[in-house]
Amino acid sequence: MSDDDRTAARLQAGDISVSPDNDGFTVGLVDEARKTWVPISMGMAWAAAVRRAYAYSLLRHGRILTSRTGREFELLDPHTIWLGAEWQWRSHDPMSIAQHAADRPGIYVLRALTPVFIGETDNLRERLLYHFHHPGGCQEQQGALEFCCQEYASTEERAREAARLIDWWLPPCNQGL
Repeated sequence: MSDDDRTAARLQAGDISVSPDNDGFTVGLVDEARKTWVPISMGMAWAAAVRRAYAYSLLRHGRILTSRTGREFELLDPHTIWLGAEWQWRSHDPMSIAQHAADRPGIYVLRALTPVFIGETDNLRERLLYHFHHPGGCQEQQGALEFCCQEYASTEERAREAARLIDWWLPPCNQGL
């Protein structure tokens, strides 16, 4: 993180933060009127806390700052972690997959409320259909899923981006693979 990013990552009035607590992560808000930090939700899993912080940021038009350690905070760009209006999430079913997933290489994310599996493939449509027809035990436990995909021609770029997203979200169905 550059010095500019660290400066930008200092909490300001209206900011929403995600930071560790004893039972997981806390989502908090820097209250403008009282100029204090107020916890909103506590003891949440990382992905759920980020998703909740994103929802609050939309309501309050605030920045999101995250910290897995509680030491340094990073300014979150929702687009880089596949949140935001520009990402089109579709029902994970054969008809939707046929309509919205190309027979091309890329990255895909399966999510319930938060990402549960992130993968990369040479054929998005084929791989998403495979997941639909052969869900793993972890995916079955998640209930109804949505998918989002992005085409990437470069194998190296695809692998790098998928690994970055997995490291960031820690999706439960990628763990132990």
